[in-house]
Amino acid sequence: MPEHLLARIAVTLAAVMITGAPLLADLNKTHATNPRWTPHARFYVVWQVCSYGLLGTVSLFLIWSAGPLPVERLYVACTLLGAIILGFFLAAASVRRFGGAFYDDNGYPPFAKRQILGRQVEFDVNATGFIVFALILAMATTFVWLD
Repeated sequence: MPEHLLARIAVTLAAVMITGAPLLADLNKTHATNPRWTPHARFYVVWQVCSYGLLGTVSLFLIWSAGPLPVERLYVACTLLGAIILGFFLAAASVRRFGGAFYDDNGYPPFAKRQILGRQVEFDVNATGFIVFALILAMATTFVWLD
């Protein structure tokens, strides 16, 4: 059995989800080929998704390649993946400052609306997904730490 197998599997799951979901969600007619988006915006979404894919590939290499410092490589992989998640939450926290929005009318709409403490709350696909990804990465990092 390979060394640190449970930790490697957990970080792999995080890497595949964090970098794979944007590939599936954004390289289609709702984003990258959406004629209602400006060409510049489409360029940036493709750049973002390609960057995530490459970071995921680097993470998988760090997780599964043979060599010295296997635990340290797992932490580096977790840090790379964490940077993607942190970037999302920094953008989310500043969305009003730059006039952004969590969704576009011709993209993925919120999947649920609920009253919470007397306020209408929309559950956005991206925000919900990145919260789940953050929890999975936290779990994976915990496995690395405990291993």
